[in-house]
This record gives sequence, structure tokens and C-alpha cells, in this order.
Amino acid sequence: MTEEDIKNLSKKELQDIIFKVQKLLSDKQKKEFQKIVKEAGIQPGNKKSQAALVRMSDDFVNEKMIQIQNWKDQIDEGELYLDTEEYEDYSSGYWEADWITEYYDNQGIGDKIMSMIRFAEDCVDDRRYQEANEIYEWLWQMSVSTDSEYEDYVDLEMLEENNLIHTDMKHLALLTLYADYQVLPAKERARDIYLYFSSSAFTKLHLEEMFHVGREELEETEQFWEDWFTLGILDYIDMFEGTMNAGLKTFIIDTYKAQVEKLKELQDLKTGLWHTVLTDPDSYVETSGTAAITAGILKEILCGILDDSYLPCAVKAIRGILDRIDSDGTVLEVSGGTGMGMDAEHYKNILIAPMTYGQSLTILALAEALNV
Repeated sequence: MTEEDIKNLSKKELQDIIFKVQKLLSDKQKKEFQKIVKEAGIQPGNKKSQAALVRMSDDFVNEKMIQIQNWKDQIDEGELYLDTEEYEDYSSGYWEADWITEYYDNQGIGDKIMSMIRFAEDCVDDRRYQEANEIYEWLWQMSVSTDSEYEDYVDLEMLEENNLIHTDMKHLALLTLYADYQVLPAKERARDIYLYFSSSAFTKLHLEEMFHVGREELEETEQFWEDWFTLGILDYIDMFEGTMNAGLKTFIIDTYKAQVEKLKELQDLKTGLWHTVLTDPDSYVETSGTAAITAGILKEILCGILDDSYLPCAVKAIRGILDRIDSDGTVLEVSGGTGMGMDAEHYKNILIAPMTYGQSLTILALAEALNV
């Protein structure tokens, strides 16, 4: 194996090689190997020393991102597609026939997707979170075209289910959340990460695992958990499938009810929205935060955690949200990105601009409104 071959190995491939080599070493050789590892600054459990290592050059990363963008464009535009074979399966009986679609990757789409997945993980390992996040966002949203006459499309999870790619979907999902957390301002993390849980690969995750999947410790976690609690409390309870301790469940629900009761008091009476600084009526009203709060309230009303006395509050918020949807569907009066500030004035001066999370959270709130 040449030096160039080694440089082109992914993190996973290097780890597999190291693990296999260690098994072949004598006790004395293992001690020498540990010295080499320490000299390289890769000390187990020392995240700061690990974070200091940068493995990929800017030129290499830029070249790879250009190549990946080219693949993405070819897939999005249908230049790369899957071949299909469709037929009826009568193995369960004539009256119980199933329509079967088999997919054939004759254009190497799976290999390209796997290359993206490996490179994105290398980017996370190299603290290049923006590049990793760009790849992960596209992967979970992509639709691969097929030659089917029924305009069939295949997403990432279907590629894995049909053995067109081979990857650990749980690990991929955790890396996605980790990279997303790293690039987003603190105020937007819980909302954005929550939206990923509409994909089945995310539904069985233990969210706390996200905090341990990368080389760097995640910061500002207190605010994240407060925001997550408001948005995802019912999903958290449902995750236990009836096995949650009754005392703990009561405590969580009572805490949530107290939080919503306070939110009712802070709701702007004129617009139905909440202010970007909740306790400051002089700060501007903000649509995406209102949508997240409203979605949570409506969901808890539907499931009986909150009673109907909270419905007028939610209805007022929905009307306020609808008033801020432009004729072309753009959600208006959304905070344009909110990093951590030293005081309330910082948040009052954040610009207002259409944002993708504003669109997504508005859809989430309106979908919940249709269910009530």
C-alpha cells in the first residue's frame, strides 16, 4: 500500500485496519503502538487533543465538494436514475397478489451516495461541519428517479432497504443531528432537529447519543433541552410506549403545563404571536417560534395532556401565523438566525427574513391544526 493509498482511506477504513493490526501484535508491540498513538496526540477520552487534528486540506475538501455537487445535480435532474422491473407476485394466492418493484443500479448511484456518506463523516471528524451538514441535508431530502412509468422515486431509506447502499442508518442519523447542531444558532437547534424525526431512521434514536458521536463536546446544551422539552414532550413520553415511571410522567406533564400556562400569559393579544424575547413586549413578534409553540400545544390538546381551555390560545396563534403567510407561500416575520447573545437587546436586533425553518415549522403547526 502506497502513501497515497493511505491518504485516500476514510476514517472508518483506517479504524478497521488499526483494530485488525492490534489483534496481531504481541503485548510488547502493543505498548510500543500505544506510545505512537500518544505521540500523535490521539489520547482516548481526550476530545480536545482529538479536535486539534485536521486531516484534510482545503484544496482536497473543495475538490470533493465540487464532485459531490455534480453528483447531486445529476441525481436531482434525473440524469442518474435507477432501472426497475415491475411485476405481480401471486405467491400468496391469486386474490392476494402483490405489486413488486425491483430496483437495479446500473449507473453507480449507490457508490456515489456511499462516497458522500463516507466523506461527510470525515468532515465531521475534521470539524468541517458546514460541509457535512450540506451533504446530510441533501441526503435525507433527495429523491432518486427511476425509469418506471409510474414516476416512482426512491429516497435514502429505500436505497438502504433495497440493498443499493450499505450503511449504519442509526449512526448516519446521529452524525446528521450532530452536524446540524454544530452549524445552527442556539435558538434554532431544537426546532430544526425536531423536523428530522419525521424520517423513520430517527424515530428510535436516543437523542442524548447525539452528544457523544463527534469529536467535540456540544455547547449550550441547557437552552437546547429547554427548547426540546417544549416542542417534543409528547413524543418523548410516547417513546417509552407505556413503560415510563408514573411519577416521572406526572412530573414531566405538570412541568409542561406550567410552562404552557406561562406562555398563555406572554402571548401578544393583538397578533396572537409570541415575542422573540418572550418577556419583552417591545421586542418584535416572531412567526417560527410561535409555530413551534403552537404545534406543541395543539398536539397535547389532541392527546388529552392539555384540556380545551388552551384551544383559544392556539387558535389565536394559528390566525396570527396565517396572517403572515405571503401570497406565494413565504412565511414572513421570521427571525433570520439567532446566535447566543450577551443580553436581551442582542435578540431584539436580529434581522427578520424568510428562513427554511420558518416554512417547516409553519407547516408543522398547520398540520396539527387540521387534526384538532
